[in-house]
Order: sequence, then structure tokens, then C-alpha cells
Amino acid sequence: MRGPGPDPRSGGAGDLVPVPGDPVTAQNAEGVIVANAVSSRDGSFAMDVAPGVYTITESICAVKAHVEVRSLATTPVKLTIPNSC
Repeated sequence: MRGPGPDPRSGGAGDLVPVPGDPVTAQNAEGVIVANAVSSRDGSFAMDVAPGVYTITESICAVKAHVEVRSLATTPVKLTIPNSC
């Protein structure tokens, strides 16, 4: 979790800033959480999941993305968290 201090989401309009310390989950097609991660200092996160379709959710603001993971492939996911969160 983020420590005390200014929230990095408070950047100026249109600025994209990394958001460290946010919990992120992967839910399979049945709605079961199959992986968890916490975003790192640069805002990135990684999870190892089997091939399939997943909903990736940032847990503080509930920003979601749907992705299909293929066998032996890295699947990039970008979650954009609004400044208003």
C-alpha cells in the first residue's frame, strides 16, 4: 500500500504518472481471483497466470481491463487511473 504523502494521481491534467503500491488482481472467467500483485515504484506489476481470459483490476479505484493471455506470451496491460479517484 502507498505510504503517507501526496498521491501521485494528483498530477496535472493529462499527465500520466506511475502509481506505486496499488493492489492488482486477476480474475478468471468464472470470477475467481487467481493472482495478486502490488504495483512497483514505476507503476508496473507482473502476474503468472495460465492461458485464458482475465479481468485485471486495480483494487483501490476499481479500474479494470479485460485481457486474453496466450501460452508462453507476455501480455501487456495498461490501467489508467483517473485523477478524480
